Amino acid sequence: DKILVSYDRMELAATILNKVSLAAESSDNPDYFKIVDQCLAELNNTTNVVLIESWFLLNLAKAMGEDINIYRDTDGEKLKPDERYLWNAYEAAFTKKTTGDFGVDEIKMIKLMMGADLNVSKRVKNVDAMLPKILMLARTFAR
Repeated sequence: DKILVSYDRMELAATILNKVSLAAESSDNPDYFKIVDQCLAELNNTTNVVLIESWFLLNLAKAMGEDINIYRDTDGEKLKPDERYLWNAYEAAFTKKTTGDFGVDEIKMIKLMMGADLNVSKRVKNVDAMLPKILMLARTFAR
């Protein structure tokens, strides 16, 4: 078991179970089981823990009824592939900014993570390079 031999994996497993337990106290959503099942399975593999945590936080928030605007920016304009964006946690949306951390690849990855199983997200080439930014977004979104 890879979970038991890595402190980071054990800690993330405990966090996942605690957060889902708290969420399940206020609503009975079958997606919670799917989220826990996929995360624990991938924690027991060699999957990057940052990817697992990012996917978990985005999907738990989604299961709890929270949503990221991944189609329009904070001005109501459609997100464009040739633009850069900053994450606006207050509005749960992106703000156009030429020095922004998020471009088309990161936004596509977030869409994929929120719409597909975890094992699909881990197959994306160069995902590791995007993960620090996506994890930051996921952590602020899930608060």
